[in-house]
Amino acid sequence: MDNQKETNQAEEIVAEGVEEVQFLVTDEIHIENSDWIEIHGTPEQRSTMFADWALYFTEVANPDATVMNTFFKSPYAPLNEVLNTVRPIMGKYGLSIIQMPFASNSGDACVKTIVTHKDGALISFPTATGKATKNDIQGFGSTVSYLRRFIINSIAGVMGEVDDDGNSNSNTSKPKEPNTSKPKEPTKEDLELKVITDEISKIGTENKNNPAMRDEIYKIIAANSDGNKNPNSIKNIKTAKKTLAEIHKLTGKKEAKTNE
Repeated sequence: MDNQKETNQAEEIVAEGVEEVQFLVTDEIHIENSDWIEIHGTPEQRSTMFADWALYFTEVANPDATVMNTFFKSPYAPLNEVLNTVRPIMGKYGLSIIQMPFASNSGDACVKTIVTHKDGALISFPTATGKATKNDIQGFGSTVSYLRRFIINSIAGVMGEVDDDGNSNSNTSKPKEPNTSKPKEPTKEDLELKVITDEISKIGTENKNNPAMRDEIYKIIAANSDGNKNPNSIKNIKTAKKTLAEIHKLTGKKEAKTNE
């Protein structure tokens, strides 16, 4: 009898744990107009994470610029120096950075960055993309390292290199000529692409209170844009039309099931 009672209690605990895990997976917010930054976790987990972020920022300092940029003739902090500076303080407050490099369908170097917290919350940042410096593994790796360093400097709130404005001014003693050229007029294709991506964004916004539908919409966008969930990352009309058609098909099926 006691064994049966203990078994029932154990099953209840497991069931509660499963429900909690399912809740954590689906409880998230999207910061719109920020290229779809995603913050996952319960309100309590997010609150604790942001409190620890605030403490981290009271201690972190800029990394030492120990390497000379041969093009701009200015020093900067390499990736290892940036990591050596921010990792101990982030770890002190239960924070960590995960960066996953991959190649896009067009061969560009891409880096996906996630910041995690010890209590279970996480922040997922948009994928950073750049053209490889050379068409080989060394060029790909070099671009990935640059992207990683650029992203960590931005996310971790540190400055590891000289401002670009100073670099550009140091290359010449002559003042820059004013830019008198007229801005490029958008083409018919540009305007059509903008209409389609705006429609995709509108559908995503309309479903912000329907997490399941919204996530499926984001998956479709990401599948057609090298993992980026921002509709503005879609760069050609053919892909935009395909994406919109798939989203219309998804929402149409959902509506049909609801009506039934």
